[in-house]
Amino acid sequence: ADAVAKGIASLGEVSGTVSLPRGWRMEQSEVEVEVSSASPFEADWLGISAGAPTILVTYRDLARIASGSVVPLEFARMVYRSDITSFRFSIR
Repeated sequence: ADAVAKGIASLGEVSGTVSLPRGWRMEQSEVEVEVSSASPFEADWLGISAGAPTILVTYRDLARIASGSVVPLEFARMVYRSDITSFRFSIR
């Protein structure tokens, strides 16, 4: 229970803005949320059994740079325990 409370407290809330270099602009953001199963490594890290259900979130940002090319700006892969996780999205 202590590990669960610690995990919930560490999730927090993610929000903010990104400062891009002059001539760059955000081109595209993608967020994919899917049901998955914990690998042995993830299970150990999350304190659950290998194969237990998890929620996998993959996040990608692409930017158009001054030359006109589209380049990756950010990538994140997050795995959450499905028994203690909820999501709220606000897009502006």
